[in-house]
Amino acid sequence: MVCVLYFADLSSVQTAILEALDQRQTEERNVLMDIIQTARNSAAIIREAKQMSAQDLKTQLLKLEKDERTWKQVSMQAALHTDEGTLSKSEKDVMFKEVAQRRSEHQAILTEAMVYKLQLEEQSHRAQNPKMSDEESLEDLSVVLLADLQEKQATESATVQNLMQDMEEKELQEVKRVQRIAKREGWFDALTGMLFQLSSSDPTGEEAGLEILDKTMANMEEDWKKEKDMLIAEAKSENASEEELQSALKQLEHEQELKRKAMAADLEQQRKKMMEKLSARRRQTEEKESEEIRAAQLVLISESRQKKQKESQEKERSHQSSELQKRLEARRQARKRTSQEEEEDEGVKRSLTDEERFSRPSTKDSNPFASMKREKTALDVTVSDKEKQDTYTKLMREQTAVLQHKQESQRKQEEMLKRRLAERQSKKQAEVQSLLSLGERQKTNLLAAKQDEKEKQLERMKERIKRERSKSPGKRKQDAIEEEDEEEPELKPSIKK
Repeated sequence: MVCVLYFADLSSVQTAILEALDQRQTEERNVLMDIIQTARNSAAIIREAKQMSAQDLKTQLLKLEKDERTWKQVSMQAALHTDEGTLSKSEKDVMFKEVAQRRSEHQAILTEAMVYKLQLEEQSHRAQNPKMSDEESLEDLSVVLLADLQEKQATESATVQNLMQDMEEKELQEVKRVQRIAKREGWFDALTGMLFQLSSSDPTGEEAGLEILDKTMANMEEDWKKEKDMLIAEAKSENASEEELQSALKQLEHEQELKRKAMAADLEQQRKKMMEKLSARRRQTEEKESEEIRAAQLVLISESRQKKQKESQEKERSHQSSELQKRLEARRQARKRTSQEEEEDEGVKRSLTDEERFSRPSTKDSNPFASMKREKTALDVTVSDKEKQDTYTKLMREQTAVLQHKQESQRKQEEMLKRRLAERQSKKQAEVQSLLSLGERQKTNLLAAKQDEKEKQLERMKERIKRERSKSPGKRKQDAIEEEDEEEPELKPSIKK
């Protein structure tokens, strides 16, 4: 029963995390559309951006990316070191005003970056689609950017789900808190990753190769058409007959058709190889993004945990100092009371001695010890400053040892989590490599079997041709008749009937 309740609690926390992530991603998409619209209305920055080269636009984007990272560090420092539950209403109002100010600064950075991003993408898009208008180009780019953002968000969601599988409830609560803070502060990692990514404006070798392959076939068709026109012109200049012209054209078309098939097969093979390389590159990019998201989540959780540990240490240190002060104050009060009691006892004894001296005759032999003074016994309860410092140092040393043990345990847990993630990743890579190797082996076996079958068929054909050539004409005719009889065995009974 306890186990069922435990897993139910884990499931509810995981559901809350995914809901918070979905809400943040919805807001992230809305922010993308807002900054696109704002960027399109920023006439001054647009005029400045249109006068820049592609390299200048990239430089501006890199500068804004650095500004955005600085903003993120400031926001994390302020958010992770503030416990909203301990703030009063006035302090919360101040905090929300600071959050609004930070988000306004972030919005300005993203909007300016979007202006340069759209201009850079528009230059590349216009080169590929020269007949498309500016308005249509912007609409097309908006759709492409939104699709890229949704792809990055899907990667982020999958990474967070995988990350939650090996977490305990305490760690899941930290993830939930981080997701809530991220939504409040506006930490849109997928949006900024898409916005400052420059790969779309700088095509890779595979993408450029695909474009070249598409143009190669068209250029070949134009060359063949020119060759055909030149043949017709040459035939007319030599006064060739219509039959000769048609025969030459037919021969030329036959040769061009053979070239076309060979070229198409070669281009298709090259296209397939380039598509495989492009797919592999994209998979590597997605895996890299997934690792970066996982690392960012772990960093946020670690910083949040360190912040809580620091607060706990400060609270414990303050408590120990307060307890020490209470102990010292109790000792001072005890010494003060002891001193007062001793003074009172001394006064009472002096008064009794005076009364006895005046009321009784002095007899030396009556009490031989009367002239002796009684030694007073008192406990020394004085605490020196060195003892205070030693006591305080001992307490602090014990507390530090406890905290170091806790930190060491948490560090070991983090290392174990990282090892699990690395083992899982290596296992997946091994499975993929095994599947690829199996596919290659099957493909090799299939090709070898086909080649063997072709060689056997060719050998049988050669043997048959050799037998046919070695037979006499009469024998060939008889064998042909026998073969016809063997191929139609059911015809003879029907004829007899």
